[in-house]
Amino acid sequence: MSGALAGGLAGCGARPVPPRPSPTFLGTPYEDAFLGYRVVLPPGWRRSTHPRLTRQTPGSPPTANEIFTVRTVQDEEQQVACCLGDTSSPTLAYTVIVQVLENPRRLDAQQWPRSYYQGTQVTPVTVGGRPAVRAKDSPVGNGPAPGATGLWVGRDDQMFIVSPLYFVPAWLPPGWTEAKLAYDAQQIVDSFEFTR
Repeated sequence: MSGALAGGLAGCGARPVPPRPSPTFLGTPYEDAFLGYRVVLPPGWRRSTHPRLTRQTPGSPPTANEIFTVRTVQDEEQQVACCLGDTSSPTLAYTVIVQVLENPRRLDAQQWPRSYYQGTQVTPVTVGGRPAVRAKDSPVGNGPAPGATGLWVGRDDQMFIVSPLYFVPAWLPPGWTEAKLAYDAQQIVDSFEFTR
């Protein structure tokens, strides 16, 4: 919007809409057409080769867990083979998870039961005009990244939770530092947006 136009609108009592901030990091957009969202992945990050856990009950919205990782495909497969069935495995260490839950009452994130945010600092925000919350130390799974801020936002009868997960120093991926992974993971969370 031009400065003259913005000034004219301001003079008429209307407030100009600020431009949407663009990501402050270089990365590759990843879009999931089925679930209807997009994130930006920093260099070295990719969607996990782990099968996406998706369930669709007739008449209900899909539920899913989608994982983003810096591990190589070979490293990831070795970890899966080593710890098959263990939900607290190195495969999930230093990842970002997009979790989609059923939300039949169509609650927005600010109405979501507080038991889900147990022990977290919750800050109301909006994402694409929808009420959302940022939850520090967002409790997704059983090992959130300390100090990380997860994002909770509802769309229709689904609740999306985007969160860094499992920061366990013993499971640090080769060639990465915890500080770099924490920074990148937060950038992915902050880049989340709906595509429909």
